[in-house]
Amino acid sequence: MVSSDILDSIPDNVVGLRLCKIVNEELIVSEICIFKKGLSAVKLTLRRASISGNVGPVGIDRDTDYWADMYIDEDTWEDSIALDRKSWNILKNKWMICKIDN
Repeated sequence: MVSSDILDSIPDNVVGLRLCKIVNEELIVSEICIFKKGLSAVKLTLRRASISGNVGPVGIDRDTDYWADMYIDEDTWEDSIALDRKSWNILKNKWMICKIDN
């Protein structure tokens, strides 16, 4: 499970996520998913992902191949949170069901 310290470090104005990964040195991104219930829905979704894999820390330095960018609206990126392959896949295919946006 994702620690409460990691969830508490998510900025209060975050309302959406965009999944990102590196495959063969190419950046792959999904469409942005904005949650109607805002920050609480973002945290719930990340808790669900953490059952399948690793989530966190917030503020990654891009040394990971899987992460989610956090958005405060459809146009404004705030920060990123690290994911592993399992948590990324469960978000993409179950909890966020989003299209690749490349």
